[in-house]
Amino acid sequence: MDFKIVGLPYHAWGGEELGDKVRSAVGKRVTLSHDCDNEKNSEATMAVIDTELVGYVCNEVCHVVSSYCDRSATKTLSAVVVDYDERGGHYALWARTDVGETMDVEKVHEHEGAKRWSEEYGWLATMKKTDEEKRMKALVGEMKRVLMEGRGLDGEQRVVFDAYLQECRWYVSWEATQEREELQRLTAASGHEDMREWSRQLGNVMTMMGNEVHLAKVYDRMFEERRRDGAFLRLCRMHEELKLGALSQALSKFPGWMYQYFGKMEKWEYVSTLYYMRVPEVALNRFVTGMLMERQLREWKEKERTARKSCEELEGNEERGMTDVRGRMKRVIEQMREEQCLRHQYDYVWLMVVMNRTEGLPHFDGLQSFTDFLHDDLGLEDAPARSTMHAKMYVCGGGNRPEEWSFSDTRDAKECQRRINVAKRFLRLWREWESEK
Repeated sequence: MDFKIVGLPYHAWGGEELGDKVRSAVGKRVTLSHDCDNEKNSEATMAVIDTELVGYVCNEVCHVVSSYCDRSATKTLSAVVVDYDERGGHYALWARTDVGETMDVEKVHEHEGAKRWSEEYGWLATMKKTDEEKRMKALVGEMKRVLMEGRGLDGEQRVVFDAYLQECRWYVSWEATQEREELQRLTAASGHEDMREWSRQLGNVMTMMGNEVHLAKVYDRMFEERRRDGAFLRLCRMHEELKLGALSQALSKFPGWMYQYFGKMEKWEYVSTLYYMRVPEVALNRFVTGMLMERQLREWKEKERTARKSCEELEGNEERGMTDVRGRMKRVIEQMREEQCLRHQYDYVWLMVVMNRTEGLPHFDGLQSFTDFLHDDLGLEDAPARSTMHAKMYVCGGGNRPEEWSFSDTRDAKECQRRINVAKRFLRLWREWESEK
């Protein structure tokens, strides 16, 4: 069966070297695995090359490929890259697999309480699995395939086994523990010395579950690093209206001490207890997500309360400041009226222009906001309408200072100077009032 692998720019190969990697992929082995947790497509099938998740089987046939993966004893299919496509700068791989292959392996036992845990806490949100977590599933399937075929570790097989060795130490769920124990037993019983040596290395990794320094790092990876992940923060935003009380109550119902002792034990001690308790993956993921979400929502609510308090204080100060500004503005305009500086209704435009061009004075977005300010805020019933001032809105050019102004609608020097004097008188009265205060 031939199919296309797409989405290459968005996974491990994304970057400047994507084209080179695509072109050099022909002939390489591909491990296919059903991505059951994919939120966008429940039949999505991921493709792993050189232990890296590089893309997904195209939507047209992914439902067929994923069904074959599920029916395979290893839950994976093996394929090979036969060609590539880079038309229009959009890269894709063509791969081929024998979908008819089947194998018999010992069925992995399910955690007897996993289903109950899933149903009881199913309403709790859970973080999406990372590409690293997803590819572990494909790696395990490929390792089982190698073991069942009786092969030793050479070339690509060594890369796969060593990649698992590096990654498996970070997972403490019941399934991950059972997986490590099963792989160690199978490799120890292999007829190949390189397999038995790898089994001994896996045994060393398993002993790290008793190392305090390593367990503290596992804690940080589970509870600290993921909290800073952008996907997690977006998840929290989606559930921002969730009641903290309801969330805390749900978390407190997790078995035993999981919620009660969180943050009250040393990091390594807490993870060690999780490990020996053998919590199923579905429950562990929901618990970790719930704990991180509770902390994040609590932090946001605290910041919101602080911001609201600061905002209320600031609004009070601004309101007092605006009252002063309104009083000053009204006093200045009334003084200019008494002095008959504002001979024409459009002369108010020069006030708006000089304020917008002078730092520290009120600014207005346009004539409408200025007109609203005159009528509504200052209560000047006889202030000009917007239409009256509109014709003069854009005639004033030049610099910020009034003496630098020029006017495009008139060549009368006296009229130009009169308008400049209007602006200068406004500034002087404004500053005199400020100094008096």
